[in-house]
Amino acid sequence: MDVDADGLISFDEFAPLAYDLLVEHIARAMDTAEVEDAARLQAKEMLVHGLSREELESTLRDIFKQHDTDNSGFLDEDQFYDCLNQSELGLSETEIEHFRNAIDANADGKIDFDEFAPLCYDMLVEVMTKQLVEAEAND
Repeated sequence: MDVDADGLISFDEFAPLAYDLLVEHIARAMDTAEVEDAARLQAKEMLVHGLSREELESTLRDIFKQHDTDNSGFLDEDQFYDCLNQSELGLSETEIEHFRNAIDANADGKIDFDEFAPLCYDMLVEVMTKQLVEAEAND
């Protein structure tokens, strides 16, 4: 970087390197985003086209029932937390709380299947996306 070997790095010496590093960083970020977008699209296609509507709903219902440990037909706060915590998405307690509040449409503190299914579908897509991105990185 010290082109004139004066022991100091001037702005004119620093700027081209900084620019090149920034461009490379942005290109890598865009590549990563493109890979994730492609993987997300592939995950959605795998879920939607790989399963009939009934099979997808059955899968979502199975996940719901697995966490509805008291068979109430609802997920309470603890059950919902366990479900999202076990999703392998690495969600924080705050994020889980945000999701719970966002999908509890009738604000009764309980999540029914109709509230749960869209979020569960999104979670399945994200888990599959993560797996596809990791597989791509390992190839």
